[in-house]
Formats: sequence, C-alpha cells, structure tokens
Amino acid sequence: MSHYIRMKIKESLDAYPDPAESIQAFLQDLSRQFTCPENFEGFPVGLLAAETALRSEKLQQACQCAYQEWENLFAGKLRSAGFSDEKAAEISTVLNAMIEGGIILSLAKKDKMPIIHISKQIPSLLRT
Repeated sequence: MSHYIRMKIKESLDAYPDPAESIQAFLQDLSRQFTCPENFEGFPVGLLAAETALRSEKLQQACQCAYQEWENLFAGKLRSAGFSDEKAAEISTVLNAMIEGGIILSLAKKDKMPIIHISKQIPSLLRT
C-alpha cells in the first residue's frame, strides 16, 4: 500500500507546479476511492499502525518508513516552491495527519466528504 500511495502522491505533485493544486489533485484522486469504498485499494497505513505499533516493531517501522516517504515527497514539493526546510517538514507532517484522519473518517462514514473538506483547506494551510 505504501508504494501505491507514494506513486499516487508523486504523480500529482509532478503534474502541477503549484503545491496547493498538486496536493488537492492527490486528494481528489484519493476521494474517488470512497465513491465505492468496497473497492478501496490497499489498507490504510494509519489503521495498520494503530493496530500493530505496540505489538510489532517490524510493522511499526514499516509504517514509520511509509509516512516518512510521503512526508519527504510533500516537503520536497514545498521546498521547490520556496518554503524553508523547517516549514516544509512541519506542513508535511500536518498533511499526513490530515490525510490519515480523513481516510479514517471517510471509511467510518462511507463518504468521501472528509477528504474533500481537507482538500478545500489546503490553500489556507499553505498560506501560513
């Protein structure tokens, strides 16, 4: 799952020069999976981390590695747009947390709107 998500993030980030637009494109793509949640591709890393982090060091490290890879992609895009290393790293962590929370809410509600709401907030987040 982490490789699939990394690929989807990278595709969106590479497709648009503007970081907000590229992140929103990724979220729009992600939200489409919740139109028919039974066809959700993969298993959310956040759920895996919550279930296994305290019991399996190997799985915890795999989840940590996945999150770090995703944060690195977001941070790289933000740095290329002029964000400082510190600010890019901070925003990337916030993005990961928002996205994982949105995935969990979308799964629980069987509704893509949590992801859509996050997408709408990206320009505001990047203006800070």
